[in-house]
Amino acid sequence: MNKKMRNKILVIVAHPDDEVLGCGGAIIKHIREGSEVHVIVLADGVTSRMYNPEISRKKELNKFKKEIAVRKNEFLRAAAIMGIEKEKCHWFVLPDQRLDNLPILDVIKQIERIAKRVIPDTVYTHHWGDLNKDHRICCEAVITALRPKTQKINKNKTKILCFEINGNMGILPPKAVNKFRPDHYVDITGSKDQKTKAMEAYQSELQDYPGIFSSINMLLLAKKRAKKHNYKYAEAFEQICFGDE
Repeated sequence: MNKKMRNKILVIVAHPDDEVLGCGGAIIKHIREGSEVHVIVLADGVTSRMYNPEISRKKELNKFKKEIAVRKNEFLRAAAIMGIEKEKCHWFVLPDQRLDNLPILDVIKQIERIAKRVIPDTVYTHHWGDLNKDHRICCEAVITALRPKTQKINKNKTKILCFEINGNMGILPPKAVNKFRPDHYVDITGSKDQKTKAMEAYQSELQDYPGIFSSINMLLLAKKRAKKHNYKYAEAFEQICFGDE
């Protein structure tokens, strides 16, 4: 396939493992079809568990560098399993579960920096109604960075698809506004085994069933989403539509 004609996909998530949970099957399918896939992970995914407000971020990064390195290696292993090239993995190592402590412009600008280079046709990210605040901030930053008026990035009106994270949806009030209403479905029947292997790369995060972040629950959700289109396994997404769409 001519590289100039390849579809470019950009996945933007708050934490390492969100990319597998939310759209791992779609990522694998895109790569098999010859698309170029990049992944941005905003936060380190681990330091919130040892958070001490008395410690500066610089000291925190130094104190927990081994734990952060483990999570980074898991992210890169999962990406490799899905077929994503290492140089297309972008990890910003922002403070876990504290993205709301940062000026959102800082997050937006980092996303813009990669998006200007990639010029994606499709972006996958979190849903605005996700209970996790880091996930919501990620979604807001993505919408701002990729809004149609940002011509250098979004000259072709990049499609933005929001995914669900099991256990986080349908909880945040007001539910009428924040409900996940999928309008796009991807058949992942042929990629669900590879998606499962990618999730199992996150040994520090993976839970045993019936844990929410277990491989079994991940596949049960995919089975549930598949019923509407008579697939065996599917991932569901809600597209963000701007005012002129």
